[in-house]
Amino acid sequence: MAKKLLLAFLIILGASLIAFLAWFCFQYFAKQQASVPAYFSSLTVGEEATFDTDKSAKSAEVFSSSLTENFALLKTKETPSRSSSSASSPLLPPSLPLEVLAPPPSLMDIDKGDYLPRIAADGTEPYNFYKTPFDHKKYAREAKLAIVVTGLGLAKSTTNIAIEKLPAAVTLSFSPFASGFVSQVISAREKGHETMVDLYLEEETANGDMIFSSPATILTHLPYDENLARARATLLNKGAVTGVVALGGSAFKSAPTASLAAVQKFIMDKGLIYLENDPDFPKAAGSVTGGFFLNANATYRGDLNTKDLLSFIKKAADLALDRGKYIIILPLSKATLNALLEGEIDGLFAGVVLTPLTALLPK
Repeated sequence: MAKKLLLAFLIILGASLIAFLAWFCFQYFAKQQASVPAYFSSLTVGEEATFDTDKSAKSAEVFSSSLTENFALLKTKETPSRSSSSASSPLLPPSLPLEVLAPPPSLMDIDKGDYLPRIAADGTEPYNFYKTPFDHKKYAREAKLAIVVTGLGLAKSTTNIAIEKLPAAVTLSFSPFASGFVSQVISAREKGHETMVDLYLEEETANGDMIFSSPATILTHLPYDENLARARATLLNKGAVTGVVALGGSAFKSAPTASLAAVQKFIMDKGLIYLENDPDFPKAAGSVTGGFFLNANATYRGDLNTKDLLSFIKKAADLALDRGKYIIILPLSKATLNALLEGEIDGLFAGVVLTPLTALLPK
């Protein structure tokens, strides 16, 4: 009898310890997640997320894929012919696959097996060559909304849904650490999406801790040549992208901008768009030979839930109607996808034309 009681006691004690440990771990990780703004936590949302800032060596390996590898992949893809499929909405441009899936030699600066974008000898700029065709005459009187979704490539399931299900007019920006970056860009362009690459800038919390760090992050304390090397790595072997989406950057508001100016100039001199997430952050670069600097009108930084995202998107659509055009940046998450797909079904964009980012460039 005593042995049975002892055994029962040990079982109850063990179960209690397991329950306590589970509770403790839940509280700890909930606290860790709460300390990171939703805008950045979305970069690692999803059970399939592959990016780990504590594994710089692994990140750096993924970060620079070989030219031979990329070209071998590109050769397996056939250029799709343009279809005459009709749009799902009178205010959605037709979903046509993009004919340009890979950079032509004229737009590549090749060095030791790697390539960077460049302005062609005839003046053709990458952003203009890779842009999605848009009928400006047809939609001249319509209010226009450009939606850029960032952080693709870190979570396989959400990335695939974004590529396959979102309207082609939504611009997709991939993390430079995305596994299989070029193949995912090709898939997105086959569906008609314009593609970009995320550029990480130093972002700090209220207590001064840097909340996002990686081998690619542009930092205030680094000399400009080292930040240029990071910008170069961000663009290295990235396929047919129209530009970069600058994420974070609050640390640069109170720091000298010479280093950031050099990064901006480097990117725009490649004939690419530099999309700044802060509507009030000015262009730091001086004279440039090409490209464009654009400020997004709003970037979502709230909690990642469908209701709040729907409200944010609805407000953006209303402001587009009021101002004529509007640009927003959203982080990729399941809630973001739900909000965008729900919004399209429920007529959230009524009266507004969804456009690729390049359609809102100054003429």
